[in-house]
Amino acid sequence: MTDLARFGEQARQLVAEGREAYLAQTFDGQRSRGFGEHIILNIATVAERLPEQFKEQHPDVGWPALKGMRNLIAHVHDGVDDKLVWRALEHRVPRMLQQLVGGDDPPLH
Repeated sequence: MTDLARFGEQARQLVAEGREAYLAQTFDGQRSRGFGEHIILNIATVAERLPEQFKEQHPDVGWPALKGMRNLIAHVHDGVDDKLVWRALEHRVPRMLQQLVGGDDPPLH
């Protein structure tokens, strides 16, 4: 869970830079989008290694959606919807990590 917490913090920091910066058609925007995809891939990789029993105990996480996003990012390089990845980083990742890791910080909106 330490890895998930670390990736969640990376997502929080990236989201704190703002949607406009993330979607900017600049080198910095491109770098942010690449990092955002990297965060999702890392979270999905950790999730794939979790025991099935653990996943069954947390059915609200949306394991199939996480796997689907991972596959999209990993295999459809030019077809990734940057706004979809942003929404995952902004909403789904914090909510998922709140459910799994806990903590006092509410999800970012």
